[in-house]
Amino acid sequence: MGLAASQAHLDLLTLRKSDLEYLVMQISDRRLQLTRDMESLAAEKARKLSNRILYVKTTDSNGEELTLSLNEENLKKVNLMVLNMADNQVIDLSKEKNDQGEPVTSWNIENNLRNGKWRLARLDEDYSASDAGYGYNSDNGYNSDIANNTKGTITTQTINDQVAVNSVSVDAWGSGKNDCLDRIIMNNYPDIEPYSSEFMKKRQELMNANPNIYYNPNRNAARAYGVTTVPLTDSNRHNAILYTGETFNLVGATKGGVRTIEIDNGPVYHDDGSYTTGDGVRHYQDKSYTTTDGIRHYADGSYESNGVRYYSDGSYALDGVKIAADGSYTKDGKKYYVKEAIKNYDWRTGPDISDEYYTDDDEAAIAKYDAETAKIKSKDQEFDMQQKTAETQQKAVTNEIDGAQKLIEKTIEMSFKLFA
Repeated sequence: MGLAASQAHLDLLTLRKSDLEYLVMQISDRRLQLTRDMESLAAEKARKLSNRILYVKTTDSNGEELTLSLNEENLKKVNLMVLNMADNQVIDLSKEKNDQGEPVTSWNIENNLRNGKWRLARLDEDYSASDAGYGYNSDNGYNSDIANNTKGTITTQTINDQVAVNSVSVDAWGSGKNDCLDRIIMNNYPDIEPYSSEFMKKRQELMNANPNIYYNPNRNAARAYGVTTVPLTDSNRHNAILYTGETFNLVGATKGGVRTIEIDNGPVYHDDGSYTTGDGVRHYQDKSYTTTDGIRHYADGSYESNGVRYYSDGSYALDGVKIAADGSYTKDGKKYYVKEAIKNYDWRTGPDISDEYYTDDDEAAIAKYDAETAKIKSKDQEFDMQQKTAETQQKAVTNEIDGAQKLIEKTIEMSFKLFA
């Protein structure tokens, strides 16, 4: 074989060796992937055999122990509810959706308990509103005797910068100023013959004593009221004597009008229709009343103190939100509990929840593992044979390359000797 032929043969052997090296590398990579697949199958099998599930534990009417799935109905059987971890919002499992927008499953509930998003709790049977600092005090109950201490009312309205007072003892109706005055005199001086000389004298005295007597020009319901207007000073308060038979004091006079009128030796009347009696109790038109300690008592037996309204059933209203007797309340359509009304329940240690191995899929997991690993082992054996064959061929080619290289070297050496 000539030098050129020997060199060509060497090049072919080198290419063959390179192909075999690449083949061995490919087979090694495939066997490595099979190893990874084996590890993945082993991990899946371990997970299947070690996975756990939460159950609700209870007993039936015969005392037989029951293991129930984790759902709202079964949780209620052991007086447990699901709360949001961030606050005391009750999770309505019948309406709650999972991340896929579907109704939550037992697995969703369990997952949210395990990751700390939700928690379990039950009502404290010994809870009362006093635990939260809002207990009902029976001493502050409603007293109908106090509520029925009615004294009538004075209605006030402002005409310009004067107070218009409807008389307590006079209901003066009329179509004009003189008519109103006449009716006031008739009511206050019943012994005087109407329109007699004495009567007309009284009318003149009344007009002279208080030139600020008006009838209401605003004829609501086609009638006018006999009223007297008093400037916003105390100097003219005696004017009312002429038609009420009593004196009154202006209390809290302001530029816009007087808001309170006090009858001597009687209650103080307020412009909201309420009045305060001598014992300091303020009575309202709805039959409620406020005592000197600032507590307002209502006809339903409730009372209000420092912005909190207390009810005899143990509930109370705070900041416009009514807290039920069990400590629950609704806000923005969601149900909550005050923290004092509930006890957190640790499902890891409590007797009503069991954390058990889930074995229903163990046999299937083992069978799948055995079948898949058998396939992998068979494939690995095939790859092993291919790899050994390739390595044997690679060794043979290497030997041929060594022989070819020696032949070329010998040919070159002989050529040099020949030319020499």
